[in-house]
Amino acid sequence: MGESRILKQTKPRPSVSRGFLKQSTLLPTWLGGILTQLQMSLMYVGMANIFMLAITMWYTKGADIVQRFMPSFEIYHFLLLLVLGWATVMLVDFKYLTPVRTRFLNRQTSKHKNPVFELLEKVAIKQGKMEKDIAKIKKELNIGEVDNGASAEE
Repeated sequence: MGESRILKQTKPRPSVSRGFLKQSTLLPTWLGGILTQLQMSLMYVGMANIFMLAITMWYTKGADIVQRFMPSFEIYHFLLLLVLGWATVMLVDFKYLTPVRTRFLNRQTSKHKNPVFELLEKVAIKQGKMEKDIAKIKKELNIGEVDNGASAEE
């Protein structure tokens, strides 16, 4: 039987892992963990920063410029537009960019040393051996395939 269909799909193609942009495995894994956590936490800092910049802009020159054209426009309208714009960007990102990132990260996961992937390979090898053993036992006992799982002789 050999490898499962999942393993065949996720193994890197030779052209992906070779060539000019071959990725290095010299740095320790914990560094990747720190960088990932830093990246995730900076998102919250960035959100706060955007709102602080927007408020600063509003109170320096933004209000004067906007209220020339829309006199009743206040800061809460401005912040609401900022939130709506951000929500729009998030929706577009979720619909179009998240699947692309996920596919890329899945490929990266299968290319580099990954304990889950290694365990999956071991399970697939054991599954292939078990399927061969079951087929051998069925042949020795003269048991055929039946839809409900019962033997053909019953």
